[in-house]
Amino acid sequence: MSKDLDDILRALTILYIEDEQMIRESVTTTLKLLCKEVITAQDGEEGLKLYEKHKPQVIISDINMPKLSGLELVKIIREDDKSTPVILLSAHTDKEYLLEAVKMQLAEYLVKPVDFKMLHTALSACAKQILDSGSYQITFANQIIYHVIDKYLESSKKERIELTKTESALLDLLVANKTRLTSSDEIFNRLYDYDETNNPDSAIKALIYKLRSKIGKESLSNTSGLGYQLVLA
Repeated sequence: MSKDLDDILRALTILYIEDEQMIRESVTTTLKLLCKEVITAQDGEEGLKLYEKHKPQVIISDINMPKLSGLELVKIIREDDKSTPVILLSAHTDKEYLLEAVKMQLAEYLVKPVDFKMLHTALSACAKQILDSGSYQITFANQIIYHVIDKYLESSKKERIELTKTESALLDLLVANKTRLTSSDEIFNRLYDYDETNNPDSAIKALIYKLRSKIGKESLSNTSGLGYQLVLA
């Protein structure tokens, strides 16, 4: 694996969903040796909530789970997100599962038990997919670059521009929705708890103003009453 892929792999945040506790703990330990952060969920419904909250770079999910299966989870995610690499895990190679999984644009379909080498190879493929798709870096209309995984901006003069946690969360949401408008309600529901502020509109406008001051006003458009959208190069 090239140095570029190594660097990407070490910077990844992974969402790992598995209902069996012993397997979840064992695989999580392995994942932590390879990646920056591992977020875990014990069923599909919890996994969906954590995906929406954290926007991980890679999703690894078991297929057979209570509440929401791995296939059902990926179908929901793929309605808006066609690019996040997904690895599905299964205890068997049922042909019906394989055919359904192919439709989900998976990075890998692995049969359990999964060993370190299999997992490493699958994650390397995810890192390559991220690199090849250009989603590792986002370039705005004014040539400012957002390093999506490392969460910082780079100016046209190659100067580093730091982002607060809330600014990067907003930018990640806008990047995920780059092909459509993101409403103020969606921003508030993803970024804030209702107890955090008494004036949602004011909080969002202030955050938008701060982000625009860093990425450039021309890089974030506003359609009055409908929402916001990034302007990319």
